[in-house]
Amino acid sequence: MAAGNVLEVAAIGSNAVLLQNKHALLSAEIQIADLNSELNDLVGLPLDTNVEPVDPPPPEPTANTRETYVQEALEKNPEIKAARESVNKAQSGVKAAQLDYVPDISAFARYSHQDGVPFLTNNIGIFGVKMTWDISSGVSGGML
Repeated sequence: MAAGNVLEVAAIGSNAVLLQNKHALLSAEIQIADLNSELNDLVGLPLDTNVEPVDPPPPEPTANTRETYVQEALEKNPEIKAARESVNKAQSGVKAAQLDYVPDISAFARYSHQDGVPFLTNNIGIFGVKMTWDISSGVSGGML
């Protein structure tokens, strides 16, 4: 007998949940109808008009030219990026090698005052230019 009572209580509980869900559904439908009426009033349509919203179509892809696609591929390809860096490295090496042919030029000046030796002038000033240049820096194995 107790099992029958438990089943009746479970059935009543299920019916209560079902009725609550039906009430929530009906409330949502009434709210949708009210909002549709307000929308129709704002837009100027008759209040009983049923408006069905439609998703907009996806944007059409823009057709690019062949050159645009080639340029994009050249910019994003890691192998091409590595090759460009190798070219930049080689160009920097060439510039550094060319600097070996430039002479090193320096200017200097010196001023001294002395009192210890009577037959030398007390104030001595010296200035000059010094240049060093290795003319064989670019030649390998040959004699000049």
